[in-house]
Amino acid sequence: MATGQPSRGPHRAKRAKTAARAFLSGYLAWLHGRGTARRIGPAAPELIRELRRRPPRVTPAMQDARTRIVRLRIGSMTRASARAVATLKDSAGPPYRLLVYLERRHHRWLITRIGDA
Repeated sequence: MATGQPSRGPHRAKRAKTAARAFLSGYLAWLHGRGTARRIGPAAPELIRELRRRPPRVTPAMQDARTRIVRLRIGSMTRASARAVATLKDSAGPPYRLLVYLERRHHRWLITRIGDA
């Protein structure tokens, strides 16, 4: 691969998945009151602004909860965008899915929005 060229194929998918996993790690900590929106990465600046505007209401039960990523897969992908589907599991309750939307900006994957799957 030439220097400065974007990664292709499996490398691109692997990098998108790595970015989604890193984002989810910080996002879940923030959601449970164990981190700040600023420490969530790699997220687009507009997503961080939105999260800071709408912080979670963290109950004592949420602080004690431990959410883990059971599965993470890239659902669809182009050169400039991707969608990842994460299956998450709290310490109590059934698994649930979360969509993570990614865009490739300045040679790196950034999460631009999240939503229910």
